[in-house]
Amino acid sequence: MDKKVEGLRVTTDYKKFKFLDGNRKIDPAHIKKLEAKMKENKLFNVIIVNEKFEIIEGQHRFIVCQNNNLPINYIVVNGYGINEVQTYNTNIKVWRSNDFANCYCKLGNENYKKHLDFRKKYGFSHSVTITILVGFQWGRTARGLFMSGDFEIPDYFAATEKAEKLHDFREVYDGWKRRSFVYAMLRIFEKDYYRHKRMIKQLARHKLRDFPSVKYYLDELERIYNYGYQKHNRLRFTTL
Repeated sequence: MDKKVEGLRVTTDYKKFKFLDGNRKIDPAHIKKLEAKMKENKLFNVIIVNEKFEIIEGQHRFIVCQNNNLPINYIVVNGYGINEVQTYNTNIKVWRSNDFANCYCKLGNENYKKHLDFRKKYGFSHSVTITILVGFQWGRTARGLFMSGDFEIPDYFAATEKAEKLHDFREVYDGWKRRSFVYAMLRIFEKDYYRHKRMIKQLARHKLRDFPSVKYYLDELERIYNYGYQKHNRLRFTTL
């Protein structure tokens, strides 16, 4: 017997559901991907059906549930048919970084709350925020883990220290939040004997232009930082 939960129905009676003629073809690769997520309990498997139990949205999720003896969470919308299928698939909104962050925040994951607070405070883009929070080594991996709910921040205090240093540049360089500039500075921060106050002072005196890549920024920042310095005090940034 089906169980109703606040408008959502749950059942394991797979035979009552039907595939709608004219809907998109089943994609085996997509089923395999969904199956892995559902087994990890990281994907909610709700589907939408009409009064005839024809599947309007979620046919791939239905197949995965059926193949793995998982309960079907479904909502009945009377009168829906192939036109609604096409409209839904055309206008479905892709989840963005804030959608994932808000979702996992509501599930109690403090790492995502810190991510949202960090972005709100400093105004960096999602990808730049991820890199500051986890470092270059885990940057790409972390972006994937962010969507799956497994994102973790190894050292939030160290990340905020870097962000505060970057924030110091707002008075001397309008492009202080540009990804290439931030990535260049994150590498420079790792350099022994780097003097942050000197860099701020030098950029106040010598205007920094926007550049398309980290390498160009490193070259120019090295030149500006070392301008007027005696040779034995100069630092090399481009060898990082």
